[in-house]
Amino acid sequence: MREKQNSSSPRNSRANTRPRVKTASPPVKAPYLVAAVVERGKHDKILRLFYGYGIFFTAVCMGQGTAGSEIMDILGLENSEKDVVLGFASPQSAAAVMGAFNDRLAGSPGSKGIAFCLKLNAAPGLLLKAAELKSAKCVSEDKNMEDTQNYCLILISVNQGYTDEVMASAKKAGARGGTVIRARQISNEETDSLFGAAFTPEREIIAIITAREKRNAVMESVNADHGVRSESGAVVLSLPVDEIAKLS
Repeated sequence: MREKQNSSSPRNSRANTRPRVKTASPPVKAPYLVAAVVERGKHDKILRLFYGYGIFFTAVCMGQGTAGSEIMDILGLENSEKDVVLGFASPQSAAAVMGAFNDRLAGSPGSKGIAFCLKLNAAPGLLLKAAELKSAKCVSEDKNMEDTQNYCLILISVNQGYTDEVMASAKKAGARGGTVIRARQISNEETDSLFGAAFTPEREIIAIITAREKRNAVMESVNADHGVRSESGAVVLSLPVDEIAKLS
C-alpha cells in the first residue's frame, strides 16, 4: 500500500510559507493652505466656516491693508487693519469651503475681503491623515480643486518703513493692493554677504494677489526699483493660487 503523503512535506511547507502580497494604499493627495483676509476683528465667522468643513490647524495673523482712503471708500471698507486667517485643508475641504465663501459670505455684513487657496508640496504624514479624516466627517460631496491656477500670490519682504514705496512700484505694474504683515529677519553675516546687502531685523511682508499674466510685470517693477541691494532690500517671490473668492 502507498503511504499517504505527509502534510508536513517540503512541498507543502514551501506553499504555506509564501509571502503575502500587500495591497498598496492609495496615495494621499496634496493638501492646501486656505487663507482669508478680512477686516480686523471679523475672523470669527471665517473660523466657524473653516471648522464646519474640517479645516483645522488654523492661525490668525494681524495685517495692514495697503489701499488708500479713496479706494477703501469705493470698496466700502471701514478700516485698513486686517485679520489674516490661515488653515490646513484636504483637497475636498478646500474645494468645499471656497464654494461656501461664494455662496454664504457674498453680500453678508462684516465679511469684506478676499479668500484664496494654494496647493502645498509636502506636509507631515500624520497631518495629511488627520486632514483626510476631518474632511470625511465634515464634507458630504467628493469635491476636488480644479487645477487652473489663474492667479498668483506675490510675497515681498522689505525693510520696515518702505512698504508704501514698494507698493507704488507694484501698482505701477498693475497690482491693485495688498496686505502687510510685520515680521522679523533671522539671518547672519553669511546670509548678508551672499546677497551683498545688509538686512535690518525689522521687516514687513507684503502679500499681493494678482492675475498670473501680471505677475512678471509686478515682480520686475518691484525688483528694478527696490532690489535686494537697495535701501528697501526687497526680496520678491511668487506662489501659484488655485482659486480666489471675493468677500463683499
